[in-house]
Amino acid sequence: MNRGDGQRGFTLVETLTVLVIFAVTSMIALPSLGRLLQHYRLSNATNQVAFEIGRARMQAVAQNRAVRVRAEADTHQVCRQFRNTTSGQWAPATCSEATDFINLSGETVVTGTFPEFDRTGQANSAVTLVVQNSAGQMRIRVGILGRVSLS
Repeated sequence: MNRGDGQRGFTLVETLTVLVIFAVTSMIALPSLGRLLQHYRLSNATNQVAFEIGRARMQAVAQNRAVRVRAEADTHQVCRQFRNTTSGQWAPATCSEATDFINLSGETVVTGTFPEFDRTGQANSAVTLVVQNSAGQMRIRVGILGRVSLS
């Protein structure tokens, strides 16, 4: 402000008023930002899991062997496993032993039965997985032919 005495600037009362308005507005917006962050985490986790499922299907065809995706609830990790053609065992045994895995955020949970893809890229059955956190839930559908869709 321009004062009659030639000094320019804002008074302490004007500055504090602006700071109070800013603080109140921030307090109102903060909860919605938290919900937005949780929704982003849910969407991101769903996309990552869907990508891993598609990647498992492509690897099954490319490497001519069965591949599946596995989720571990205790470690919040998702990884791909490969079936050994001679022993029939799945490897790696746990996601923490895998060289390539996804870490989901602490409260994000994936439920449902993950598909296994054969050498031709077909799933052993059509499945629906549910990815959920405090923001809600999203579904990943995998068809028998291996098509992955989100809803």
